[in-house]
Amino acid sequence: MANLVAWNEPDRDPPPPGETAEWQWGVLFVAIALFELANFLLQLSPIVSSYDHPTISTVLDPVLATHQGRSVALLVWLVTGVSRVGLSWHDITIVLYLILLGLGGVLEVAALRSDSRLATFGTVVRRLRSTHTGRVGLAAGWLWIGLHFFAR
Repeated sequence: MANLVAWNEPDRDPPPPGETAEWQWGVLFVAIALFELANFLLQLSPIVSSYDHPTISTVLDPVLATHQGRSVALLVWLVTGVSRVGLSWHDITIVLYLILLGLGGVLEVAALRSDSRLATFGTVVRRLRSTHTGRVGLAAGWLWIGLHFFAR
């Protein structure tokens, strides 16, 4: 939430040290951490969540229980958190491309396991080449890659 609020603040130079009181934010974050710790310790068991004393993870469990919820939460976390570190949108885009490339590598490695039901990238390309529409799509993709990476 703090990232979303800070996102809309105009960029400005930070004031010199001692001119503002940042300690209030520190007190707030310590209070949140202590409240979270108290709720955790008041549970009957550390591995069973409590309805009476829910922790932050217990409150977010229904949202994060689905792939869609985790994906949206990850995207929001990346965009708000990474942008607050001082990275530009270009840097964020590069990070997301690297994550997607990494996911492709993970898929390929998982597909190469002997007990995997996933298709390798080569199998997908061979299947696409077996139809006219697939060949046109591959040619269009190859042209797009060539124009974007090699045409100046």
